Amino acid sequence: MVLVYFAAVAIFVPMAVFQRICSRRVLGDWAARHDLRLLQVERRWFAMGPFVRIPLRGPVFRITAEDRGGRIRTGFVLANASFDPPVDVEWD
Repeated sequence: MVLVYFAAVAIFVPMAVFQRICSRRVLGDWAARHDLRLLQVERRWFAMGPFVRIPLRGPVFRITAEDRGGRIRTGFVLANASFDPPVDVEWD
């Protein structure tokens, strides 16, 4: 039983770290393509805005971003490298 626990941890932890790194990279690439500067990025575990009912959704972030004209916007972002497109955003 202990061996099963350690095997599960050995698989889950690297996958969680990989997902975190990939989702942050996807989010940064998306912001650069849309000429946005991310001012604040917060991973959401419970209050996920419009993305609460999407199964196997991937990480949800609450962001504050500034566009090239200086306009500051906030919204929820679903970032998953496996999706096409990899980022879905709902602005406030």
